[in-house]
Amino acid sequence: MPEKKLGWLVVLIILLTVTTFLACNDSPTKPKNPPVIISFTAVPANLSPGDSSLLSYETKGADSLMLFPGNIKLTNPAVGSRYVKPDWATDYILVAYNRYGRDSASVRVNVAVLQVLNGLYYKGEMNSDILSPLLALQVLDAESEPIQDTFIHVDIVEGDGTLSADSVQPGADDTAFVAYNFNGLLGHAVLKVAVPGVDSVEVYLRARTIIPGDLFQGQYILYQDTFGLIQAFNGAPAEVVNPEPGSGYLVLDYETAKGVVFLVGEVGAINGQVSTMDTVFMILITSPVGGTTSEGITVGSTYPELYAAYGAPQTSGSYPSYPGDTILYYDSLGLKFWCNKADTVVNQIDLIVPDTPLKKGGESLNKRNSRISVSDRRYRLILP
Repeated sequence: MPEKKLGWLVVLIILLTVTTFLACNDSPTKPKNPPVIISFTAVPANLSPGDSSLLSYETKGADSLMLFPGNIKLTNPAVGSRYVKPDWATDYILVAYNRYGRDSASVRVNVAVLQVLNGLYYKGEMNSDILSPLLALQVLDAESEPIQDTFIHVDIVEGDGTLSADSVQPGADDTAFVAYNFNGLLGHAVLKVAVPGVDSVEVYLRARTIIPGDLFQGQYILYQDTFGLIQAFNGAPAEVVNPEPGSGYLVLDYETAKGVVFLVGEVGAINGQVSTMDTVFMILITSPVGGTTSEGITVGSTYPELYAAYGAPQTSGSYPSYPGDTILYYDSLGLKFWCNKADTVVNQIDLIVPDTPLKKGGESLNKRNSRISVSDRRYRLILP
């Protein structure tokens, strides 16, 4: 056979061999297809707090399977199930892999959340379990649908009163109610309301009372509360007054509506503008509406009632700027009473941080006299 024809024969044999090899390796029994997730479900998809959901799956052509969150490798890549107990609404993602690609699917498991219907601040009365507004709670799933069959736990974080119940459940109207009785000595409380493992919130309760001391309280407000808290409990003041420009003190006038005046110290620059972070350092009670002490003393009480409740004052005096008043100082209690000379009736109660007792007369009283603010006498204001 000629040499040229022999060369073409060799080339033909090589081409047939390669074609046969490729054909054999493209067999239908080994397709080049990525995996397919046939089904991925969660039952139930809406949970009450603490309950579990069963994730079930079926795949085709998967060599390995991963579940997220958690980076969990599932042992059977073809079919199987796994229980999950999420603390909050969670999207679970299933990813199937093989050498040709991957496939993914997701399901959402909803978990109840706690909702406080009427804010975080509640007004009360001493020796009463009446709150305004009433503390109302709902438990909602992630689709905002109310859930009834769950319990809401309530704990006293701060306070010496009592709860109507430490665990409540939403009723037919999907709402649970909590009552707190101010039957102790404290006029304030903090409650922690929680759906265990899911959601919690702290709420703040204040009674309308007059309580002297290091953490004095008047008209729902405590010493060093912020202007933001004052507004949460009492609304906006009728007026903000700067009685001594440059002093850093501002007067928040709630006298007409609430029978109280708050003095706050400015935060930042001394510019006469009140901010939500300015803090209380004195409270002036100017009307019986402003509250009563545990001894029954309020605006309108008399000398004999004061003496019966607190004994003789540590100091007393009168000032030219307020000629019709006598001022009775109970510094160790943090109380100062302005009384009408004519009928010995209290017309204003000042709450201040308790001080050491002062001697009658002498330099201490004269020093007080030099601090009188005469720029706005309507508040009977003596700045410290």
